[in-house]
Amino acid sequence: YTKLPGSAEIVARQFGPSGRYLGDNYAQVVAIYKDAESATKAFSAVQRKATSCKSKGHVPPRKIKGTKITTLAYDATWKQTKDTVSGWTHIRGAEKRTYSPSLSTINVIHEVYDYAVQGNVVIAALYWERVKPTASARPIASRATRLLTKQLQKIG
Repeated sequence: YTKLPGSAEIVARQFGPSGRYLGDNYAQVVAIYKDAESATKAFSAVQRKATSCKSKGHVPPRKIKGTKITTLAYDATWKQTKDTVSGWTHIRGAEKRTYSPSLSTINVIHEVYDYAVQGNVVIAALYWERVKPTASARPIASRATRLLTKQLQKIG
């Protein structure tokens, strides 16, 4: 997830997990810029960041600065696409994080990063599910698409 650049009025919301170990999670940020040009510049910056991500990699464990918390190591795959959703210009990044099976039998997290722009508004949404390694990413992406489409249609 990347910070939206520029100065904008921000509206944020988040839905929590529907289950203790498995389930979907959703967070959304709506950035309202002063004009369409500012929104387009912010969206372009996010798109550059998304296209610069490696398609595969290993993330080592690391300590979170200023805390006693250490993030766990994982293997990641990344794919980015661009299209139009409900009249909004849209980019999507899909990341699969695979943690060691010694940590849990439910060791995969699929994250769907959506960014959309229309007029002076940029939407940034993150949808993720923690699943078993045998779970397919396709239904997760479909649920993320349905939710994003519904949200974009509400905004206009």
